[in-house]
Amino acid sequence: MPEWREIGPVRRSMQTTLDSNGNGSVTFDVFTAWSRWVITSVVVKMAGANPTVFPQVQTYIGPPGGTSQAFASDGLGEGGTWIGGQDTLRGHAVLDATESLSVTFTKGTAGAKATAVISGTNYLWR
Repeated sequence: MPEWREIGPVRRSMQTTLDSNGNGSVTFDVFTAWSRWVITSVVVKMAGANPTVFPQVQTYIGPPGGTSQAFASDGLGEGGTWIGGQDTLRGHAVLDATESLSVTFTKGTAGAKATAVISGTNYLWR
């Protein structure tokens, strides 16, 4: 009988350069229709351009800036924002092939490089 079976960890990293307004985003997508990711942490860090103002960071299940459900926050409740110089966000997101995890950076230093690293468990339908 087919079912979701754990096949190992998932760890992906993406980087963006903040625009002239200090904003940017990255989006993580599950790589096949037969895969599911359970994401439990998102690590963000800033580098380059001597960031003087660290951006606010939000994570969403769905497209950046949408009205989708927030992944996690700083412990004050779902959907909050926090300052992202280097920080770890913990939560629980189940992503199938039709869903994305977006990380948005706002109000940071223009030209700074923002990196997001997701970690969790990878499952395969078999």
